Amino acid sequence: MKTYKRRLSFSQIISNGDNDLFKFLPSVKEFILTGSVRGGLEGIIDLLYLKSQTKVLLPVFIAEGVIRPFINKKVEIVYYKLTDDLNPDISDIKRQIFLNQDIKFMVVVHYFGFAYDFTQIKDICIDNKICLFEDCVHALFSRSKNDEYLGKTGDISFFSFPKILPVPDGAIFFINRPELLNIKSELVFNKGISNYIIIGLHLIYLLLKNIETKVPYSQFYKVMNTFSTFLYGSYYCILNHCPKPQMISHLTLRILKNINYDELIAKRKNHIKAIYGTLSNSKNTIFFKNYDPNVVLTGVPILSDNPTNIISILKRNNIECLTYKKRWLFVPPEYISKFSKEIFFYNRHFLLPVHENDFEYCKELFEVFTSDFYFRQY
Repeated sequence: MKTYKRRLSFSQIISNGDNDLFKFLPSVKEFILTGSVRGGLEGIIDLLYLKSQTKVLLPVFIAEGVIRPFINKKVEIVYYKLTDDLNPDISDIKRQIFLNQDIKFMVVVHYFGFAYDFTQIKDICIDNKICLFEDCVHALFSRSKNDEYLGKTGDISFFSFPKILPVPDGAIFFINRPELLNIKSELVFNKGISNYIIIGLHLIYLLLKNIETKVPYSQFYKVMNTFSTFLYGSYYCILNHCPKPQMISHLTLRILKNINYDELIAKRKNHIKAIYGTLSNSKNTIFFKNYDPNVVLTGVPILSDNPTNIISILKRNNIECLTYKKRWLFVPPEYISKFSKEIFFYNRHFLLPVHENDFEYCKELFEVFTSDFYFRQY
């Protein structure tokens, strides 16, 4: 099965490598390593939380792991609109700040790994004394047009290692604002047996995926996939309820040294380029964004009027796609009409898998996208 899902081999655990991940991260001296993004965010919010009326400005299309820490800490949420290409709507942001004087936090997102320019938003936040969080969770290894790694615009930027790398935990928070350096020394980590449980569950999941991804779509695959999905769900359930923040595990630090980043990045970029090149000949393929050689995507986003049917036929052809639908859209019911662009994208998107070990499936991809079945979806 050709899939976006990460997988881990025993050799990546037992090797004694000396590869340096920091060569492929933004050149920021001050950082904090944590077990997860959500855990790190909860700890940081605790330290920055000003008063009960404090509010955070968020897009409605955002991962549950980013919005949940603010909810858990009882920070009131105000939503801002996005444009068609998921850029923050500057006029709406200014309006929300004007109407909500207690906004002290704001989050911007590099969706799918694409590099967005948040310079103007940074200026707005400075003028209004708002702490800007830059979500780079899907943008590990992506670069800007200036050929710089992302993560230097926000006052605090954060990356999640497990979104791309085969590790059971790990996140990094870069501190770009000198006044916030106290966070590094004041953040208190929680220890407990739950930390070991979630790392163990995630480790088993990653090892199982190394076997599962070698199995074609079949009944046996479905059984394995059901079991691994159960493991992953259990992992997230315990992660959500365990004390936060947690320290990054020694196992993850070991695995990170055993990953060949130059090779991984090169293969993923070649895979992304090949997908764009292959499907550019299919007139009905609607890419969410144009090809950018500087970015490393979690998946190539496609828009379709019938994404469920396309995903199903691709899966039967041993190509497993990804969607950002489960725990991703947080639209207050009374404001559904206000966020029509976000809902339009949410309902029509899916991502073609990108992985450094599954990059030779473009022929099958082209056959599906030029088949009679695909044409009937429009």
